[in-house]
Amino acid sequence: MIYLNKIKKSNYTYQKYISKGKILKTNYDDYRISKELKNLNCKNFITYVKSSRGTLSEYFPIGSIYHYLPKNITEIYIIFLQVLFSLTLAFEKMHFTHGNLHLGNILIRNSDEQMIEYNIGDCNVKLNIHGIKVKINDFDNGMFCRDFTFLWNELYCFVLEYESSISKKIFNIICGNPITRFIKEFQEIKNIDELQKFILRVKEIAKI
Repeated sequence: MIYLNKIKKSNYTYQKYISKGKILKTNYDDYRISKELKNLNCKNFITYVKSSRGTLSEYFPIGSIYHYLPKNITEIYIIFLQVLFSLTLAFEKMHFTHGNLHLGNILIRNSDEQMIEYNIGDCNVKLNIHGIKVKINDFDNGMFCRDFTFLWNELYCFVLEYESSISKKIFNIICGNPITRFIKEFQEIKNIDELQKFILRVKEIAKI
C-alpha cells in the first residue's frame, strides 16, 4: 500500500498516478478532510472544530475498538459493517481513502441512536446499530484518489486485523469468530460494485 502524501513528488509512482488523473487531492489535514467528509452526511467520521486551543474533536471514553471487547456476535457485525459502509460510501461519492486505517483509529461509543442509513450504489440501507456507534479518526494520511486498489488494500488490512483481534479475545472461545468466514470472499473483490454487494451480503447474514 502506498500512502502518497509520504512520497516525494519526484517519485515515479506518484507521477504515474498524477498523469493518469487518479489522484485528486493529497496533503490534507484532519480538519480540512473532516469538513469535506461532512458533506456525505455519514455519521461514522469524526468532526473536528477549530478553536483557540487548536483542532478539537468529541471525547470517546470507551476508546478504540483495539481494546474493546464485543459483548456478542451482533456487536462484532455492527462494528465491522459501520467501517465497511462508511469507507465504501466515502470512496464511491468522493474517491476518498483514509490512508492510515487501523483498529486504534476506529473509535467507539454508546449512543442513543439505533439506526444509521447509508446510500451506497442504488440502495438506501438501514443498519441497526443497537446503540453502538463507530467513528473513524485521524485523516492526516487521507487522500482523494480514483484507484479502487487503494481502498481495497486498506479494507482488506482492516478485515485481517479485526479478525485477528476478535480471535485473541475471550469471546471467541465460546462463540467462534464470524469474520473469519469472509476473508477468502473479500480476496475475490475486484471493484466497487463487488464490494457493495459483499457488504450487503454480510449485512444479510448478520440480520441487522
